[in-house]
Amino acid sequence: MQPGTLPIHYAELEAIHGRTLGNGTRALAVASAIGGEGTTTLARALAERAAASGKQTLLVDLNLEHPSLHTHYALGRCDWSPETAVESQAILRSDIPGLDVLTAPTRVTDHWGFRDPATLRGALESWLERYDRVVVDTSPLTRRNRRNVPADTVCSACSSTLLVVLAARTPESQLVESRQLLDAAGAELAGAVLNDRHLPGLASELMRETRRLDHLMPRTMAWLRQRIAGSNLLNQPI
Repeated sequence: MQPGTLPIHYAELEAIHGRTLGNGTRALAVASAIGGEGTTTLARALAERAAASGKQTLLVDLNLEHPSLHTHYALGRCDWSPETAVESQAILRSDIPGLDVLTAPTRVTDHWGFRDPATLRGALESWLERYDRVVVDTSPLTRRNRRNVPADTVCSACSSTLLVVLAARTPESQLVESRQLLDAAGAELAGAVLNDRHLPGLASELMRETRRLDHLMPRTMAWLRQRIAGSNLLNQPI
């Protein structure tokens, strides 16, 4: 998964969509352990994929650690809360047909409803009266402070949760803690998505292996590395 973008035609995304939103899940939370693992990228791509399939979709930004949906879709932000009707005025239409966006609230410390599962579930139910699918981008599960909406509370309010794991970056201890938080909150975990953007690609691995034979065939191995580096097939992005 490349940072910041994930085309909706990717086979991997199609598989994730087919097991969640495409398989009847109506309210999906996308979460991670520590942040920077690709939750916003995946949430955005899944919401856009659902909209492309003809489902009226709402994408909600509750990632107060790094709110960014307003920037990506060139939309504004306002102060809204789940316990009032104000959020309906904050829902904005994106340039993508069938996709509306509820950008991150400007304040959460004054609104207790963001920390109450029942209130969040009520908000989700009201959104689902208007939309076929709701996708929520959450703050990191282990970043619990006054500025953030608790991600485990959001996940428990949704019908299902995807946990994004950044290969070679997400500590195992933080994953264990995240799973414990989800279990304690009663959240339904649909599965984990491995973001392998920091793992070496096929071309890099093949070139590394050729160096084992440099002492026997240095010119041949140098030529082979040039061919591998110039191969479009072997250098496809993850």
